[in-house]
Amino acid sequence: MHPHDSGPGPLLPGASMTAPLNAGVKPRRLVSAHARASPPQGAWRQMRRSHPGLPGHGSIRRPCTGVPRSSASAVRPNAGPQAPGGSGGAPGGGTKADLTSDNASSGSRCFNDGSCAAQVPTRGRAMPLFKLKYWILAGMLLPVVLLLLALVRPDGPDYAVLERGDGFELRAYDPVRVAETAVDGAFADADDLAYPRLLDYIRGENSSGRKVPMLAPAMQQRAGDDAWLMQLVMAKEYPLAMLPRPTNPQVDLRELPQRLVAARRSGGGWDEAAWQQEAEQLMDAVARAGLEPVGEPVFARYNAAFVPGFLRRNEVLLPVER
Repeated sequence: MHPHDSGPGPLLPGASMTAPLNAGVKPRRLVSAHARASPPQGAWRQMRRSHPGLPGHGSIRRPCTGVPRSSASAVRPNAGPQAPGGSGGAPGGGTKADLTSDNASSGSRCFNDGSCAAQVPTRGRAMPLFKLKYWILAGMLLPVVLLLLALVRPDGPDYAVLERGDGFELRAYDPVRVAETAVDGAFADADDLAYPRLLDYIRGENSSGRKVPMLAPAMQQRAGDDAWLMQLVMAKEYPLAMLPRPTNPQVDLRELPQRLVAARRSGGGWDEAAWQQEAEQLMDAVARAGLEPVGEPVFARYNAAFVPGFLRRNEVLLPVER
């Protein structure tokens, strides 16, 4: 072999040459620390799906205070075989998040660079109230609630049904205490003018400063041309002398004596035309029954304003005598 030749010379017959120790082994490619710390292109999407706490999902990187990676108590889920240039885990140097025993309980994830990211849960969050299924459920339950409210009979004054005539009942009422006020205006406007005064009385605007229990119905009757008398029935447990006096001079307390009343029940709205029609039908039926009216028809309302018209209980009450 020529002394300047760098390769091996020709082999003689029968001769052999021992292979170098690194024969067949690919030389290790030198990469930078940044390249080792970065996952291959396209791996971030898979890593974020399996680890929602990784940066980019609202997590906050902070210095890691958990158990070192070399600790025996470290938990390394989905740890793969050792990769060149890293300590295992995700391809490209173990950048997949490793949970330690301390950080597992605190919801943090530790990384190879010595930092941790607070785990931001993406599953199991409380579902917002405005979700569509909650509104659907509420819409299904609302008719049931309204029906129950309409079927519940409100507590009212005591009476006895003496007979049933053509579309009406003849009732004998016990004495009733009422709080009343008079207003001027149209039928529809009387409600807005009178009820605030009466509600203020039962809510504490009285001599005792306390709430006063009331019963159904709320009653409205004509008191002259464009004048109306509005009444709320007081609790039957309180005699007139025990009721607190109103502080508003426009509100009065009165006891209605025992009386005979023809009552016609209806539903629907509270407009004047419907009330007048029911009152005329009641007066015609009373006249056919041989009874004599002794007062103005009273429009009685038993339900709150939010109850639909077809579920309301309305009555026209007409004082009569035989």
